[in-house]
Amino acid sequence: MLKGLYKSLAALFFSILLMTYIYFMFYQPFIQGSWSMLENVLSNWQAFNSAMIALTASVLAIYTTIYRDKKQCEREYICALAHLPLTLSSLIEYNENCAQVILRYYKDCKRNKHSKQRPFKEQTDELEPINIDKLAQCIKFASTADADHYKKIIEMIQVQNSRTKKLTVGISNVSYAMGLFDESLKLHVYLSNTFNHARNHFEAIESYRCEQKKTALLNCDIHLDTVPELHDYIQQGSATFKKIPSWKKLLTRAKLSILSYKKR
Repeated sequence: MLKGLYKSLAALFFSILLMTYIYFMFYQPFIQGSWSMLENVLSNWQAFNSAMIALTASVLAIYTTIYRDKKQCEREYICALAHLPLTLSSLIEYNENCAQVILRYYKDCKRNKHSKQRPFKEQTDELEPINIDKLAQCIKFASTADADHYKKIIEMIQVQNSRTKKLTVGISNVSYAMGLFDESLKLHVYLSNTFNHARNHFEAIESYRCEQKKTALLNCDIHLDTVPELHDYIQQGSATFKKIPSWKKLLTRAKLSILSYKKR
């Protein structure tokens, strides 16, 4: 936003400067004077005119370069978006495999009544680095809002891949399995909604609803009856991922500060 404001102010300043130059250098001497007066003005201000011509040429060259680079970046982004659906499909398939592994991990933890921990032998599919590279390519040419969205997806995938590699079975790990479920569902919603981005209907996701997580469960072929605790966990966690505006955070902090001061 500030970048666009600076560009507008720079364009306005240069336009005012150019109009002032044209008025006093050409319009006023010729209209209010004569042709000979115009020749005298141009002759006396040759050095200044040369500087103005050089300045105008430089501004046009800079504008042309910026415009060309912007269009090139847009074409690169369109090219990256063309490969995005295939990348998303592969990542969703990987995420659904992780969800199935987490489901079996959850059942194993429920069956294990002993406090002693043991490694969980089953492994998830390997995460293909090329899919991460494709998302990183989108970050390279995307706008700031879109780049933050892709960055969030990459972070979530890497966290999921790391946490599902080394799992230990124990009755105390049931709640941990619930957390893995919720993270997997959130990632599934992010990936599914990003398909609209490839169709030029992208909207940044600040939160996701409970219904979207239930849809993600069905897509992962997991039913709530299979995991009874998951129903309440989804209901309770439906608002935990909602992005709170910064002004509300500041207002809340101010209220807490006032209350703590009164208690003193």
